[in-house]
Amino acid sequence: MRNLFLTAVFALGIPVAAIAQDIFSVIGPDGTVVKTYSLEQLDALDQTTYVTKNPFIDGTSEFSGPLARVVLADAGQDMPSDAQIRVMAINDYKIDMPLGDILDFDVMLATRRDGETMSLREKGPIWIMYPISDHAELEDEAINSRLVWQTKSMQIVE
Repeated sequence: MRNLFLTAVFALGIPVAAIAQDIFSVIGPDGTVVKTYSLEQLDALDQTTYVTKNPFIDGTSEFSGPLARVVLADAGQDMPSDAQIRVMAINDYKIDMPLGDILDFDVMLATRRDGETMSLREKGPIWIMYPISDHAELEDEAINSRLVWQTKSMQIVE
């Protein structure tokens, strides 16, 4: 059915970018998908912007997108401060991070860098970002491993 739909889309000359595609999922503690988001749906949530550095870019950049805690709350997830968040990337990289990071810092699901959406090649469409330049304690190798690019999902694990 999807292939037939895409064939019709191409035949009509509709740009693929015009089709809302799910790019991010919140997964419940039981492993089931609770809510999925397209870029447009993430853009409709409260947005945060900050300029920060990280070891994967030269200099600093402006990153923007919804805060991770805003997305989890929008998906109806309880956020016990002692829980862990499992973040998964498109390439199946995964890491568990303390939920406390998301509650204590403005950890963002960055959808834009310097005002532009990010392609897969540019570490997008979603890159987990910490406000490293604003907090000296975030300049740490453990934090660097949590800057997951090409993020596809988050799950609260207890």
